[in-house]
Order: sequence, then structure tokens, then C-alpha cells
Amino acid sequence: MRPPARPRPRPTPARASADRPDVAPLLAAARAARGPGDRARVQPSVDALASLARVGATAYAGGVWRTVYTSSTGASAGRVGPLTGEVTQTFEAGARAYVNTVSWPSSSFPLLRARLTGTYAPRDGRKDRVDVVFEGTEIFVAGVRAASRAFPPNSPSSRGHWRLLYEDESVRVFETNQGNLFVLEREAGGAGE
Repeated sequence: MRPPARPRPRPTPARASADRPDVAPLLAAARAARGPGDRARVQPSVDALASLARVGATAYAGGVWRTVYTSSTGASAGRVGPLTGEVTQTFEAGARAYVNTVSWPSSSFPLLRARLTGTYAPRDGRKDRVDVVFEGTEIFVAGVRAASRAFPPNSPSSRGHWRLLYEDESVRVFETNQGNLFVLEREAGGAGE
């Protein structure tokens, strides 16, 4: 009989560059927030960082980014019914492709995993706007693909955009076209580093 697999250790955040502003207040507020209703706790720190106009220096950098806070109530927030999972976004900078992954109960021991695949492109002439196209979803149960669905091409429901509010080597903050706020922290050793 095979021994049970050990959970992977939780990845650590990437180290910040020496020249980035202090994002500690944002990360503290984001980690203390308990859900969409706590956006008012996070927003002042987001506004302070957004006023620095730090977008484009590392925009669209590849890597794995873990959601620290979101005001979204949908599956992209890791919430499905009574379940709340861990959410990551993996960006392949050269391919302009990304994968949103939600893992329940955690990414180190996922019993259930949902993936949304898509592509992204900076809006012409705007460093703060990213157009996204959703391509498909997959559901995995205990590592086995249980379902998949492609989004209809050129459908309005398969398109959206993100407005980057702040980004440096280790923190990314954006708002979706639906008004949802996302605060992400880059994992050390993620792809693209």
C-alpha cells in the first residue's frame, strides 16, 4: 500500500524590489478582510498605491499570483456555495495566456480544482488596461478531469477587461469591468521569474 502523498508546502511571496513603495498596509488590510463586504477596509490602501501611478513597469509579467483579497462573490473569488478555496492566476507573459485556478480546500491538497483559461492583451496605448478573453473551463475531482466547457468565441460573455491600479514585482492590484477589486501577491519561484 502506498503512503499518502504529502501536501506541498505553501509557496512564499516573492521578495519586493528595494525601490517599490511600502505595500505593507495594503497587504495587512487585504489579509484581515473577510470577504466582499470588507472592501472599505482595503480601499484606502489601494487608493494610496494607485496614486503613485505605478503601472507598466512590470506590467503583464509572467508568474504565479495568489489572490490575497477580492470583492468578487463569484467562482473567480474561490467561492462556490459553502466552499471557499485558494485562487491563483498563472500568467505566461510571452504567450499572453493565463489560467485562473481555484483549489478546494487548498492548492497544496486539492480535492476539487476549477480552471479558467484565457488570453490577455494590453489595450492599445494604455498601460493600465488589459483586455481578456475567456476560452474555457475545466473541473478536476481528485486530479481527474470531470468536466470541461469552451466559451463561445466572440461572445460578449467571453470578454472583459481589467484596469490595473498598481503593479510591482510582487503585488498586483486591479479592478475588473464588473467593478470587482483584486489584490494579488506573486509567489516566489513562480513561472516567469
